[in-house]
Amino acid sequence: MRILVLTQHFPPEGGPHAYRWGWLTKAFAERGHEVDVVVPRWRADGEDTEESVVRAGPGVRVHETAARVSGVQLRRRLINELLTAAAAYRAGRGCGKVDVIIGTVPSLPTLPVAIALGLRTRTPTVAEIRDAWPDLLGEWEQWGDTGTARRRPRAGQLVRRVMRRIVPVAEAAYTALQRRAGLVVTTTESWARVLRRRRMRRVVVIRNTSMAISEPLPLPPARPGGALHVLYVGNFGRAQHLATAIRAASLCHQEGVPVRLRLVGVGAEAEAMRSFNSRLGQPAEIFDRVGVDEVPALYDWADSVLVTLRAWQPMEWSVPSKLYEALTSGRHITVTAPGESATIVEHAKAGHAVPPENPEALAALWTRMANDRSLLRPETDLGAAWVRQNADPDELAERYLDELELLHHRAAR
Repeated sequence: MRILVLTQHFPPEGGPHAYRWGWLTKAFAERGHEVDVVVPRWRADGEDTEESVVRAGPGVRVHETAARVSGVQLRRRLINELLTAAAAYRAGRGCGKVDVIIGTVPSLPTLPVAIALGLRTRTPTVAEIRDAWPDLLGEWEQWGDTGTARRRPRAGQLVRRVMRRIVPVAEAAYTALQRRAGLVVTTTESWARVLRRRRMRRVVVIRNTSMAISEPLPLPPARPGGALHVLYVGNFGRAQHLATAIRAASLCHQEGVPVRLRLVGVGAEAEAMRSFNSRLGQPAEIFDRVGVDEVPALYDWADSVLVTLRAWQPMEWSVPSKLYEALTSGRHITVTAPGESATIVEHAKAGHAVPPENPEALAALWTRMANDRSLLRPETDLGAAWVRQNADPDELAERYLDELELLHHRAAR
């Protein structure tokens, strides 16, 4: 088969989205398929802004379009995504005849582009919906809430009135687009169940997998002064609400509990978290993103790995990629997230869960762990076993290809 992938991130970029399509496209090519990837790339001033095509390995061609509007603000990101979507459509048309088109979400405009290309060329289309879109649109009023203010910001009455009319229409339109796809791929069982109830044609689960940790680490030793080391590695975004963790660490310090919270990553809320952390007296250590090869050393430092999400209903259907690494590592996992993430950890007896966006509950858990390090020892090795059973990269790639070939053959009848 010849497969066209429209995505927002691809190696050599870092992060779970780029990693996912890096190993999937390599696996597809190793099994004899040709893959074209369309992805936006940032250009330095003075660089050529035309599309370029590079080889990412045997059988994989990467069509790089120009990303033009920088910045993490929501408005600038939306403008950039609309511009890159238009460029992706042009690049996709230039790829010629393909057998399957895959549009990955986020970004949101990628799916309409994939559907449009599929309709124009009569090619079956796959919608890969990794996050709970369009349902996250319903949380728009809290998108600007970083968790750093005493009161949550509220939009004006006119804005709320307009958005309450627009959002249901947008949700219905996006769901209709998802139904146009011949196959919908998600990364969690809970989100797949929701989409199946919405009468998608076919929904399958192809999970993410561990990026940096391949085997369990030795149990952490006792720390000088009885310190508890808590590690977060990942995105500093709206969905993570890292202010909860910073507040919890501050509460621990106020009670004399020696918690060391280390946050490592980048994202839309990185500067807000740094400012908030400074305001509270630096209860957390904050570092920029590191390379994949440096992540094992961070895990070696940690006593517990933090997985955190907002208390939004769509977050009940999400599983952060870092959870797979944490389960593989054998480290204790602190979960402050709703739904499937907490369920997986509790079932594997791999750590403890507290309600999301509740710094008092999180601080109480860390206090218990600092006072009783026996809580840091996972009760079983079910965590690593769960990853082997549910997130083996070779098996995931084989299942994905089976679904693509089935879709292609059905369309060819």
